[in-house]
Amino acid sequence: MNFGTIRLLFSLLLAGCAQEHLAERGPLPPTPEAQNESLPDAPSAPNGAPWVEPALESPIPYPFVFLHGMAGFIELGPLEYWADIINLLNTQGHDAYPLAVEPFATMAIRAQNAAQQIDEILESTGAQKVHLLGHSQGGLDGRYIISTLGYADQVASLTTIASPHQGVSTIDAALGLLPDFTEEAIAAIFDAIAETITDYDSDLLAQLEDMSVEHVQNTFNPNNPDAPNVQYYSIGGRTQASPNVDTSITDVINPLFIGTFLLGTVLEGENDGLVSITSAQWGTYLGTAPADHLDEIGMFPATPVVAFDYLTFYSQLANFLANQGPPPVLPQ
Repeated sequence: MNFGTIRLLFSLLLAGCAQEHLAERGPLPPTPEAQNESLPDAPSAPNGAPWVEPALESPIPYPFVFLHGMAGFIELGPLEYWADIINLLNTQGHDAYPLAVEPFATMAIRAQNAAQQIDEILESTGAQKVHLLGHSQGGLDGRYIISTLGYADQVASLTTIASPHQGVSTIDAALGLLPDFTEEAIAAIFDAIAETITDYDSDLLAQLEDMSVEHVQNTFNPNNPDAPNVQYYSIGGRTQASPNVDTSITDVINPLFIGTFLLGTVLEGENDGLVSITSAQWGTYLGTAPADHLDEIGMFPATPVVAFDYLTFYSQLANFLANQGPPPVLPQ
């Protein structure tokens, strides 16, 4: 065997070993040049213009959902519970909805009704969440919706306006001062009247007991803790009984509340005629409005010049919740 034949056989042997080694390792990665050559051309628009990646669809803003308090409504004759607040916010580009629930019922009943309406709003708007705003008992309804009914993922924020987060001491006083039979008789008469003028069942006694200090502090609050992914805000109201004040900065109480205002002042201190400033505080406290319980929503101003510009307040509040402005400024 000559030298040329030996060299040929040796070359073939090396080639076989290399092929076996590559088979074990798998194919080698392509070179950068090969990678560039293998990339497909960027798609073009139909008119030949360079392709532009479509922009992501803007998220749907969260609607504002308003929860009325005890004895509440949307409209009652010439009266509006939210007194042009809904119309104002919608005019300004927000999406606002007032809910109607049982005016004389417990938080459990009212919240169930409200939750069904919230579902309908979410479905019709395509929004992922809502901002809840609750006046008086409506604020407690909102907490029940979030915590007990499990709507934390559907609620971005809850703002409560004069809601009794520690109960209403005047209710405890009234329930304790009345003998049981008188208490139940008055409630039964009232329920019959309420059911005659509304489309809802009424249970005034259960509603009052639901908002008593004993029930709110010992049962409601422990059962309805704050949800970590929901923002909680609150405001209270301050009023007084003297007409000899500067009504541009100081509220004069509506005569409807004079009795509960005086008793509440003795039992809890400053209040809006029904709910004390202390009881109204929950989450981030935005301040105290110079307003009684109805002036806080613009109903029945007691004097020609109302100290609380409620429309400006709700406009600023909506902008703040929608991340479009600073929080409204109120006295502490």
